[in-house]
Amino acid sequence: MKIHQSNTEYLLTVMVISTSSVWYQIWKVFIIILSFSSSFHYAFMAAFDSTEEGNHSLKTNYFELSYEFLFGVDMVLNFFAEFHQ
Repeated sequence: MKIHQSNTEYLLTVMVISTSSVWYQIWKVFIIILSFSSSFHYAFMAAFDSTEEGNHSLKTNYFELSYEFLFGVDMVLNFFAEFHQ
């Protein structure tokens, strides 16, 4: 006799990301490297970059937006990662 899961239970099972997954582990290493990189980038900007209007380069804006976007993706992935006690 085969037992069927409800649609909600199946959806919740599919949405949960295993923390032992190889892809999740690679992502976490990438985020750690990105964290170090962004800390140096923002420290450099605080020390040497001018905040006057027009002096903020487009390349710097792309770096900042990419950091923020990837950290946002990481927050969403952490929301769906399985929880261990």
